[in-house]
Amino acid sequence: MMTHTRNALSTTMWLVPCSLLLLGCSKRIPDEVAASVETNLPQAILIAEEGAKSCAALKAGAPFQPNPSAAPPPPPSPAAGSPLASDPHVLDVLVTCVWPDPRDPKGNTSAGTAFPTLNGKARVPVRAVTMPEDMARNTCKKDPGHCEQVVAPSRYIADERSADIRITRKTPDGTIEVTVILSP
Repeated sequence: MMTHTRNALSTTMWLVPCSLLLLGCSKRIPDEVAASVETNLPQAILIAEEGAKSCAALKAGAPFQPNPSAAPPPPPSPAAGSPLASDPHVLDVLVTCVWPDPRDPKGNTSAGTAFPTLNGKARVPVRAVTMPEDMARNTCKKDPGHCEQVVAPSRYIADERSADIRITRKTPDGTIEVTVILSP
């Protein structure tokens, strides 16, 4: 009986500090943008779901089409006119559609193109890699084609108080990704 109690106590003494360590060290959404993340996450999901319907129009003008210069101009950003457009913490919204590349007959290669950004500026990531520890939220392990992520700090601006909301949804032949860049 004494050995069982000692083993249980030993296990408990090991598990509790490890659990607290994991909880205490997980990535947090910066306080400066936390309210904006909560407000804008549902909006970003709506934009992804509605924007998915426009991916076919965007695909018609993709660079790999036989004559992309003859294609109509891309539709405006699905975020235009949304509450994201007037939120002072939303620096920009990037929306990209991805599908199997038609030039690869085996379908092993993806292709894609982007809508114009909400604020009309090209954004190049300042942090090229997103590691698991950068995720304050991540539901993409279950279904990478239908998920939400909050990355802190933002990959697009050099401010530790920033964050990105990333939403991925399936389209009829691929996926759409919406990235909302939040700054303090």
